[in-house]
Amino acid sequence: MLALLFCVGVHAESSAPLPDPLSLQQAINLIDDTHPELMQARLAGQYAEVDLEDADAQNNIRLDLEGRLRWTETSSINPIAKDRDDHRLSLVLSKPVYDGGLTEARKQAAEMSGLSSEIDYGFVRDRYTITVMQQFLDIILADLAAARDTEALATAFVRMDRAEDRNELGQVSDIELLELQSQYQDVRVRLYNSEGEVRRTRQALALTLNRPGQQPSQITPPQLDVNGRNLLEFEQVLEKVMKNNPQLLAMNHDIAAARSKIEAARSMSKPRVTARLERAEQSRDLSSADKWRIGMEMAMPLYDGGVSGAAVKRAHLDVNNLMYRRQQYELQLRAEVRKLFEQFRVLKAGQDASVAFYDYRELYMDRSRALYDLEVKTDLGDSMIQISEAHFKTAKQQFEMALLLAQLNLLAGEPVMNWDALTSRDKVAEGGGA
Repeated sequence: MLALLFCVGVHAESSAPLPDPLSLQQAINLIDDTHPELMQARLAGQYAEVDLEDADAQNNIRLDLEGRLRWTETSSINPIAKDRDDHRLSLVLSKPVYDGGLTEARKQAAEMSGLSSEIDYGFVRDRYTITVMQQFLDIILADLAAARDTEALATAFVRMDRAEDRNELGQVSDIELLELQSQYQDVRVRLYNSEGEVRRTRQALALTLNRPGQQPSQITPPQLDVNGRNLLEFEQVLEKVMKNNPQLLAMNHDIAAARSKIEAARSMSKPRVTARLERAEQSRDLSSADKWRIGMEMAMPLYDGGVSGAAVKRAHLDVNNLMYRRQQYELQLRAEVRKLFEQFRVLKAGQDASVAFYDYRELYMDRSRALYDLEVKTDLGDSMIQISEAHFKTAKQQFEMALLLAQLNLLAGEPVMNWDALTSRDKVAEGGGA
């Protein structure tokens, strides 16, 4: 009930309007832990808690009510004896004293599974943070693309409109006019796509924040301190990832839990001792029918048809399976780190290209503004489009680098926006934003 009230309270809080404008840090802070994806990850930890409670319960005191309804019929060779009832009702208090290590092994398995689930949940939530980052940055890119295409549509319209006037004067041929009209329609379709992306990206972020129908209006561009950085040497990055990767650490706990289950399976063939106190009432009056009984009972498995042996073998197979899965993930992790490392090198080169492209377009636009004849005014429109494209490319390159570093931080068990964790600054780089 408390959990339900908590979820209702959180949901009510999440229904508050989004900040306007919305910053990246605000979006991350607004991540709703009751989102179905995060709740599914949390359930694994709750299963481990239930397993631990169950293991404890198996070793607790039990109170049982036992009853029996029975009638006896006397033998025909004993004419003196009479048919009679033989009912019994007893209250039994029992407590396991020794179970061959079963309870302890199950508790250890549950504790290890709980630690694994806790690490897994942290990993899932950090990965979810990266999803929010990507969707937030996608909104900015969609806005930049829409601004670029709006500028392109305005330029295409001016060209087409002037061509129509000149066509009436016989200065532009029909085929040239049709070409400009076709280009205008192509740009118009592209703008519609861009405007659709503006709406789609906002809805995607709203859904990820568990706020359907609350699309953000204004977005504050983040100051991402990722420019002018170099990754550490590949072996250094790989060493940190292989040492601190959350999923590898979780797998280690899973293997420990599976090994504890081997001990639990072995305990099936060990003796069990139980303390028992019984108070009984019996309908049949017998001198041997004791009302109170207290004692210790032992059960020693002698032959179970191979059940315990099969359980031990199955537990060993589970351990081997988890160890092979861990080895496979280590190989995948090495490949993923190499892929991200090489992608960073490409993005680093692209960053230099974006700076050169932007500087070139700025100078070209300054020159275009200085000219006043009709054809160059049209060229001025092209220059403005190219400046918008340069803004888009620069932002896209910076966002891709930030997301790549966040992904590497995730694999290395670092806070996803700790840009200093796996990088060093260029000697010529100046300090950037936080």
